[in-house]
Formats: sequence, C-alpha cells, structure tokens
Amino acid sequence: MSRFLAILATLFVIWVVVLANLGLVNNYFPFIQSTPFFDKAGHFCLMGGLAFLVNLTLQGRRFRLLGLSIYLGSMIVLICVAAEELSQAFISTRSFDLSDLAADSLGIFILGALGGRLGASRRHNSSDTTKN
Repeated sequence: MSRFLAILATLFVIWVVVLANLGLVNNYFPFIQSTPFFDKAGHFCLMGGLAFLVNLTLQGRRFRLLGLSIYLGSMIVLICVAAEELSQAFISTRSFDLSDLAADSLGIFILGALGGRLGASRRHNSSDTTKN
C-alpha cells in the first residue's frame, strides 16, 4: 500500500511542477498566494510527505556517506527536488528561491526521518514474525 501511495504522491508532485513550469499553478491553487507562508508550508509538506512515503516504502533503508547514516529515500527525494529547484533558474515562468529549497529540505529531513523509522520498524517486525 505504501508503494502505491508513494507513486501517487510522486505523480502529484510532478503534476504540480508541470503546472508551475507552465505558469498555471495559481489557476489550480489560488489560495497559495493569498495565504501567508502557505507556499513554504506546501514545500515542507509536499516534499516531506514524499520523503516519508518513499522511506516507508523502502522500509527505512539507509546508507553511509561521510560517516553519516542517511535514509535512502530521503536522499533520492532530496536529489530530485534540488535538481528541480535549481532548474527553475533556467525556466522563464519560474524563479529559483533558496527559501523554497530550505523548506523542501526541512520537510525531507523531518518527515522523511519519521517515514524511515516507521518503515524500519515494520521491516524489523515482519522479520521477527517470519523467524517464529
């Protein structure tokens, strides 16, 4: 089920990015501009939620980088999101905003860690039941 939700969330994020690239996001989500900080909260929740679901799907798998243990799903989402945010500098209907990338990163770090812990817990619980 988490895999299906992760795929749906990915498709939704892609749809929002396409709308933004076409300059149409405000047509579908007019409340974003009229609500203070909603854009940043949206970045936090969308990208963090995606990292949550990807880490849950990957059952909290981690890898080591420079001595740090990092959730694989969070790193995948972070790389994709950073590339998309940086690409905005080259798209006429968009503009690169470091605070958007910061909100994305915080969401990925915080919500991704929750998904990773829950996924790892599920993996450990399922391996315990198969041993019995």
